[in-house]
Amino acid sequence: MTMRSPHTTRISIPGEHASCRCGAGAGGRQAGFSLIELMVTIAVAAILLGLALPSFTASIRSNRVSSAANTLLATINFARMEAMRSKETARICPNNNGACGGNWSQGLLVWTDEDRSGGLNDEEVRRIVEPQNGVVVNVTGANVVDGVESIAFSARGRRIGAANTVIEIKSEVCDRGVANRRSIAINAAGYADINREDCP
Repeated sequence: MTMRSPHTTRISIPGEHASCRCGAGAGGRQAGFSLIELMVTIAVAAILLGLALPSFTASIRSNRVSSAANTLLATINFARMEAMRSKETARICPNNNGACGGNWSQGLLVWTDEDRSGGLNDEEVRRIVEPQNGVVVNVTGANVVDGVESIAFSARGRRIGAANTVIEIKSEVCDRGVANRRSIAINAAGYADINREDCP
């Protein structure tokens, strides 16, 4: 015969012996994704990504070209103002480790010829412009002194040089018909005008 302590209380929990179907759907099926459903979802996501990626890439290229063109325009205006401020010739030339080089896509130097030597000294550098990744810059009609190209302004702010100066800025990948190209024309008075153009 089993004896129970008079202080022992037995508590009965409703449904204690009922079968639990937690998380089960209709008919006892477990909720969640099957392998086939997961594969279909991944395939649809991959297709959508493939459709959006070209547009996203083109947008990045366009933004880079626009940024480079705006920076160049600001640099031209700065050099012109420096020429008038200093009353000396101001020049923009391709940057080659702090000296004037030959590749306009590698960045720019703005300097004023304070000692009137016609050459660049370290103390004469007024601004260094870093290159823009994925962008190509070409200049036609540049002023050439001792074989070095530059865009030059006189003390009155006028462009130095007989030929028209045109700067071309375009994406390294410039698909035909896409407006990933800008041109900046500098007139004799030293004023610059920017145009948006399609890639040839």
